[in-house]
Amino acid sequence: MRESSRDTPQYEMGKAETERLRRVETTFLARPRVSIRLRIVAGFLLCFFLLAVTGLINLVILFQARSKLHFLDVSQTLSLEIQRASHTARLDFPDAKNLATAAASAKDAFDLFMKEGAQIMGATGEKNLALLNYQMGHYVQLLDDGLALAKTGPATESQRKALQEQIDASASGLLNLLRTMKAREAAAADRVLSLSQKLPFVFSALMLVIIFWITSLLAGTITDSLKRLEESTRRIAAGDFSLMNPKRRYHDEFSDLSVAVNRMLSELRAREAQVVKADRLASVGLVTSGFAQQFSTTLDAITSHVDSFLDQCPEAKACEECGLLQALSAETDRGKEAVATLLEFTLDHDFVLSEVSLHEVVESARHLLQDQMDEAHVSFSNGIPPDMPRIRGAANQLRHVFVNLFHNAIQAMPHGGDLSVRAALLEGQRASVTVSDTGTGIPPEDLAHLFDPSFTTKDTEGGTGLGLSISYGLIKRHGGEIRAESLLGSGTTISLTLPLATNDK
Repeated sequence: MRESSRDTPQYEMGKAETERLRRVETTFLARPRVSIRLRIVAGFLLCFFLLAVTGLINLVILFQARSKLHFLDVSQTLSLEIQRASHTARLDFPDAKNLATAAASAKDAFDLFMKEGAQIMGATGEKNLALLNYQMGHYVQLLDDGLALAKTGPATESQRKALQEQIDASASGLLNLLRTMKAREAAAADRVLSLSQKLPFVFSALMLVIIFWITSLLAGTITDSLKRLEESTRRIAAGDFSLMNPKRRYHDEFSDLSVAVNRMLSELRAREAQVVKADRLASVGLVTSGFAQQFSTTLDAITSHVDSFLDQCPEAKACEECGLLQALSAETDRGKEAVATLLEFTLDHDFVLSEVSLHEVVESARHLLQDQMDEAHVSFSNGIPPDMPRIRGAANQLRHVFVNLFHNAIQAMPHGGDLSVRAALLEGQRASVTVSDTGTGIPPEDLAHLFDPSFTTKDTEGGTGLGLSISYGLIKRHGGEIRAESLLGSGTTISLTLPLATNDK
């Protein structure tokens, strides 16, 4: 049996169209996937990253502002301590007690400087920190020198004056340095605070622009895809089943939807082709039934005339003309029987289940195809016993099934072969029927799709591709099962399972 089908539609130039569908799907799916969900998540991540950067920058700015404000506080304390030390050192210079008090104030200022050195460096920089460290250390050293001079005894006027000038100059330089640094850092603190007020508005505006851009991009993508789908549905409604082609360099959920729509379009075209073919077959059936009825009338007339001639023949005389008339009468009766069977097969009877003899159904199907079997040198064997329990079914529909199976078997044996039908009773009030041939068999890749509609391994003039699919549907309507087994080069066996009539009693 050669008839077979696939899961992809085949119609008109079906193979080329199916290949085109596969190419379009491959083009869709081979492009990098950028899903809508991924783009939405990426947009949210971008906004979150922008918020994180904004928060981090604000934290850095606020830390700098806090550091500078702290430096201003520390520098104010240092200036007061240096001023106190300088004022105390001038009293009765070089008085040891006053110099000791001044040195203690200077050392307190130096200790505070060392304690806050890290934050001062963060506010003013390493260079200014080193300069301040040097001048404070030098000032403390000068006070220690003055205290040592006061403890050793009276000094000359030149020594006293020189040392006092050095201490005053160091204190004045140190105070000027602190004043300059405070002024510079106060201005920097104002700028940082002003920036910290403006920056959130700038980042908020930038984030709004990015959100608007992302939203517009996603909305445009979705809208364009929906418009394409809308246009496709309009084309489908107008009867245009052409495939959708990819437009973007990536594929997303809409691309998957387009692939599904393309498959639907191919299926619609396949179903459309099936309807056209079924309509043609129905038209052929109507023409055939009309021709058969007219031909049956002609045969009736021939039979009537032959019977009249036979009635005129002497009963005792067996002439050659009477023998020919008797042979003509027999052949006419045979033709009327074939026409009656053809009419029963082509007329659209209701699907009514009743008790049916499988033996008779198989014999009537064989009778319809006997000439084809003889021409193809196919030997037929009906192994169903006439007294086998009847099944519950529709005789005309079952005849249709066996005609399809026998026809396919004959075409699978172009050089002749054996076609056999066997039956057996199964448990559960069911019967099994097998139709076997010794033909060329069916390829394994086709066997799984044997009962799918529209596909056939025959050429465009060899079949419609609907026979086995229709047979499958008819057996299912009978509450039965149908399956196929085949070995390439060794033939095919179709197995039917049908309920017995007693199953419904």
